[in-house]
Amino acid sequence: GDPENEVLDVLQISFDGSKETEKKIFLDIACFCEGKYRDYVKKILKYCDFDPIIEIVDCGCMSSYKKWGRQIVRRQSPQEPGNCNRLWKEADICHALSQSTKISRRCGKFFRMELILTLSIELLFGLAQLTLNGCKNLECLPRTISALKYLSTLNLSSPLKFREFPEKTSSRDQLLELHLEGTAIRGLPASIELLSGNVLLNLKDCKNLKSLPSTINGLRLLRTLYLSGCSKLKNVPETLGKFESLEVRLSC
Repeated sequence: GDPENEVLDVLQISFDGSKETEKKIFLDIACFCEGKYRDYVKKILKYCDFDPIIEIVDCGCMSSYKKWGRQIVRRQSPQEPGNCNRLWKEADICHALSQSTKISRRCGKFFRMELILTLSIELLFGLAQLTLNGCKNLECLPRTISALKYLSTLNLSSPLKFREFPEKTSSRDQLLELHLEGTAIRGLPASIELLSGNVLLNLKDCKNLKSLPSTINGLRLLRTLYLSGCSKLKNVPETLGKFESLEVRLSC
């Protein structure tokens, strides 16, 4: 027989005998966490309601874990990837979305695609990481994005037409990272303070950014603020300098 399939059969038996939580963690790491730091992965898993006190695989074994984990997922539906419970290739994601609006029941907790906003985004209620960088025609986000209560990373870097970050109506302490690098925003909404768990705010190369609201002081956990390349930025709250452990990066 095929040696690779024989190895996978053995791994499948071991996988099937694992606890459900262990299966989910293994597949999420294999399918979506390649190249991510250990602490970052633990934070993501924590906000997905998994116990963060887990043993993350060594980086040296990551390629093998990725390979076998993804093969286990593909076995769920070899001919129709859209029926698998995790999708990581953009072509498969776009195909699945064109076939159904119930993608939230079949996708993993990490998701990257450029056509996501053609759906009611609130259907992706388990989403933890949303990457829309490079979406050149993206101008705004739907207000319903606030329904994504597990969202911990929002990457909007480089949509050149993106001009306005939506107002928030409730506190969101899960959003750890917000990347707006290279967008056309002129400012941030006063409600930015509601992102109380934010630790990284990337505004690098926002060449139309003119000011930061005083309410940014509400981001008490903010540790890194990128402002390099913001050539029109004039108004920076003086109180930013009083933040403990805050690193403001004004150059590359």
